[in-house]
Amino acid sequence: MSDSSSQLHALVHERFLAAFGPPDSSLGRDDHWSLKPSSSTLRINVLVNGTANNPAVWVFDPNDNRDGVLRTIITDEDTLNKLVATIQQRIDQARTKGIGTS
Repeated sequence: MSDSSSQLHALVHERFLAAFGPPDSSLGRDDHWSLKPSSSTLRINVLVNGTANNPAVWVFDPNDNRDGVLRTIITDEDTLNKLVATIQQRIDQARTKGIGTS
């Protein structure tokens, strides 16, 4: 893993920790968050794969019937910021709309 790749992995971990708190589970360089928007919604699961090159992030959102799975390769800070904003938007939508209505 190159220095820039290591720095990007560290930035992703730092940013996800700040946005979503500590991961619910970790295995090696992989982190999993199980985000509960509200008591009436299903959990949004986020997996950050600590691959050798760039981090890959998977989002599984059962509250979104149209586009419940999202996969993003983090190549730079701008991509990371947009992804965190997208996840936060999904949480807000699930919180306000309820299960399966987005």
